[in-house]
Amino acid sequence: MNAPIEIEMKVYAVEEESGQQAVVTMSLPVGQYPTRSTLELIFKKAQDALPDGFRVMDKPEFFNAYLQKEYGITERFATPGSREFTCEVIEMEPANDSH
Repeated sequence: MNAPIEIEMKVYAVEEESGQQAVVTMSLPVGQYPTRSTLELIFKKAQDALPDGFRVMDKPEFFNAYLQKEYGITERFATPGSREFTCEVIEMEPANDSH
């Protein structure tokens, strides 16, 4: 075990014809920091669990669904770049606390 943690992954999906939205919540291994391969495996399992007609949201769909869920915003916002997500991994930098 790495830490006293429990991590969940929420995968946002949309039904092609109706626009109905769904969120699939997947649990990651308890007490462990996930690796990139673990995250990709869990994401693939979430995709495979989607009902017929549903697909994973693209970047603008996800951004707007998240804003609506978190803040109740009903306006639609543009997202920069392509509609698809990138494969880049962004590592968090440690905080530079100088107390």
